Amino acid sequence: MSALHQASLMGSTDVIKLLLDSGATSDLKDNKGMVALHYAAWQGRPEPVQALLQKQSAVNEQALNGETPLHLACQHGHIHVVKLLLAHHADPTVCNKEMKTPLDLACEFGRGRVVEQLLKSNLCEKLLEDNPIDTLDNGRTTCLHLAARNGHSDIIRLLIQSGMNINRATLNGTCLHEAALYGKTDVVRLLLDVMLGGGGGGKTKVNSLNVTRWNVTRHMEPASVVDGLVTSYLAGSINLSSSSPSVFLTPRDLKGAPDSDNHSYWVFSPRYFFFSLGTANTD
Repeated sequence: MSALHQASLMGSTDVIKLLLDSGATSDLKDNKGMVALHYAAWQGRPEPVQALLQKQSAVNEQALNGETPLHLACQHGHIHVVKLLLAHHADPTVCNKEMKTPLDLACEFGRGRVVEQLLKSNLCEKLLEDNPIDTLDNGRTTCLHLAARNGHSDIIRLLIQSGMNINRATLNGTCLHEAALYGKTDVVRLLLDVMLGGGGGGKTKVNSLNVTRWNVTRHMEPASVVDGLVTSYLAGSINLSSSSPSVFLTPRDLKGAPDSDNHSYWVFSPRYFFFSLGTANTD
């Protein structure tokens, strides 16, 4: 680690400027592959970051773990540094070695102001879209899954309001599966409210995020509809036999509905109920 790395880690703007004016190289890497800008972004004060950027420090430089300075600023919630890096064309779509973007880390660690800032970037729009790579292997996740796993309801609201598909799935399931697995009760309640319009009411009933049940369920995979309904049914919040017309499912449908498109949609729900479009059992 160089003297510039040390000064950046300590947030010593005057020392950083002195070293740079004396010929210190801003893009020198340490044994972790990190440049001084990584440490300044991690430390969180905008002045040292600005000093390094004025000397053309590479804003999208990746360390050995794949992280850019923006990853570190987002993970630690340094909103002013995030704004500064984005103004200097930091790329919020770069993935680290764990396949996580700066947006993913902000969602994982509950940095709401950072998430709100990142969502203003046009580059982040594609991160909200369904992607075939979500199901490539068990290591894949999304910002919505990470927020659900860690109980960040406020961030889930931001993502859904920005257009992210609540039923976006990885090999580990949807964000509802994540929240249920990690025991995040408030998140489960929120997601069910979004999916089912709060339980009761017609297909035009508006939920707490100003989304109608019809607008959500008409885009759902059948498994997602069943999963949401069964979870709510077991919680006692809805009656399956009187579900919204937009769902078209009753207990009889669950037990004997024809598999008209020759696909099997299996879903894990609480209390070990397993459902498909064709069968239902409680083994």
